Amino acid sequence: MKTLTQPGTRTWALLWLLLSSCSSQDVDMTKGGVGMAGGPASAADGGTSCQPQPCPSGSPWNQERCACVAPFQPECESHDDCTLVGQGCCGSCVPPGWDDVRVVPKTREREARERACPTPSTCGACYETDPDPLAPLLVAACVAQRCEVVNLRSDRISYCTQDSDCETVERTTCPQKPGYPADYAALRTDADHALLSGVPSPACMPAPEEQRPIAYCARDNHCAVRRRETELGQPSSTCYSPTQHPERAQDTAANGCDCKPLSIPVCRNDGSGLRVNLECGAKWHILDDIKRCPR
Repeated sequence: MKTLTQPGTRTWALLWLLLSSCSSQDVDMTKGGVGMAGGPASAADGGTSCQPQPCPSGSPWNQERCACVAPFQPECESHDDCTLVGQGCCGSCVPPGWDDVRVVPKTREREARERACPTPSTCGACYETDPDPLAPLLVAACVAQRCEVVNLRSDRISYCTQDSDCETVERTTCPQKPGYPADYAALRTDADHALLSGVPSPACMPAPEEQRPIAYCARDNHCAVRRRETELGQPSSTCYSPTQHPERAQDTAANGCDCKPLSIPVCRNDGSGLRVNLECGAKWHILDDIKRCPR
């Protein structure tokens, strides 16, 4: 026959601790769960435990996040308050793409440039080559008091249906090469030029119309810029070059435009989905009928 022994002092102490912990909890039998007294309310009570708190500097309270929201800090008031910063020490020899630049307020320009190029290096010279007329043309803009990157070539200010809708606008205050397409943008004739505004210092006279590049309505229905081409020294709108009628390069009856001997071979879309490799000899010509440029 077994004899029941009385619990020892340690056993009674453990039982007392267990009973004490249970008494500090509210058991909700309807939910089958245990909620700590004084803790966050469950969804059944409508989330009333999230009480608005005073926020610093008059910041608004977000009930859904149950937290203060940082106040909106304007970055700019005009386009001149924003600038593009290259992602590296050396600039691009062609207009930069989306991955080549970032936009920042001018108040943070120095910091951004130091971050992009912590150790300045010597950059090589660029070959002079005309940019692809259909490539993005990125500028810094102030949109709703935020600095953003805007592509002028896809923006409504360059939309067109015919050549007469477009005009050339200087991208720099005083272009050093009046006929160089990279120094110009093509916008609608009724567009606001504020994105390209600048105050020449020193003042300079605009280039004569006959020296300026030509603005035209490209096949994507946006204005683009091309060089005023010549053939045998005479103005020509029918010869082909990287910026004029590259689709004619495979036509054996077509003539290439004049070019500078130092111009490097360039790839251009011929309009049919193929990219042709154009090379400068005495004039522009297709490198060969088989060799294509990578997409």
